[in-house]
Amino acid sequence: MKNLTLALDWTPNINHIGFFIALKKGFYKDIGISLNIIDPSDDNYAVTPAKKVELGEANFALCPTESILSYRTKPNPFPLIAIAAILQEDLSAIVVKERSDLNSPKDLDGKSYASYNARYEDEIVRQMIQNDGGKGKIEVIYPEKLGIWDTLLSGEFDSTWVFLNWEGVEAENCSESLHYLKMKDYNIPYSYSPMLVADERTVESELETYRNF
Repeated sequence: MKNLTLALDWTPNINHIGFFIALKKGFYKDIGISLNIIDPSDDNYAVTPAKKVELGEANFALCPTESILSYRTKPNPFPLIAIAAILQEDLSAIVVKERSDLNSPKDLDGKSYASYNARYEDEIVRQMIQNDGGKGKIEVIYPEKLGIWDTLLSGEFDSTWVFLNWEGVEAENCSESLHYLKMKDYNIPYSYSPMLVADERTVESELETYRNF
């Protein structure tokens, strides 16, 4: 059996369901893989999923597209590579609670944004505001990552980034009235997120095992 570890990008949710079903049904075991699935709640996001791949703590990770750009362009580049897309399109969006003064990205000027502190995240949001005719002057706050969703629902902060098929569905079930601002509607070129990533060198050396996975 090959022992492999997958680091999730968040606590287990609908984006991850395929991995858990495959594990439960023994699909990995049938092809000689013993899979360990870990998530950020194990260390309260002290180490990001992509970083766990770099450190050799995980074979695979789920992460946003921009993490790949970040790791390959930092001063000491790391060959992080995307090997699969989980979704067929980007289902993320900037979200705000419905209110009369927040209808489009330009309305976020002077408002607060709860950030996950990813390398390109804040600039993407600022550019989105500017593309809508705003100045991009947003107050960026860095709360505890796993608690960001709660800060939006409580009204502590005005906006954040979510998945429509995860937090969006949760909000509907809780009868929360939210307004979603999608990147593609404001000329922000974005890719599939989350991506399944790995160390490119290991992909090459363990090609058969990784292909089986």
